[in-house]
Amino acid sequence: MDSEIETLIGKQLNNKLNKVNDGIYLRDEDIYVLIKYKIPYENCKSMEELIYLIERELEGLEDDELDELELLSQRISEFYYYNMSHK
Repeated sequence: MDSEIETLIGKQLNNKLNKVNDGIYLRDEDIYVLIKYKIPYENCKSMEELIYLIERELEGLEDDELDELELLSQRISEFYYYNMSHK
């Protein structure tokens, strides 16, 4: 996992969505945050599962640690709602 962080740090982070697997699209910055908090995003089968893992991780954090992960959760939830859900 450290090699993933080194790879992301070595290149300029961009806002382009990368397909992680079927149904999961993340930006480099999102992947960096998930790696930082040791959230196994590559094992997730859906955006809902990823959101669940992030929310579960948020429950165990102190208030001063929430901002970055909470923002990621909101961003992924909004992306899922507007692009993946059947409205």
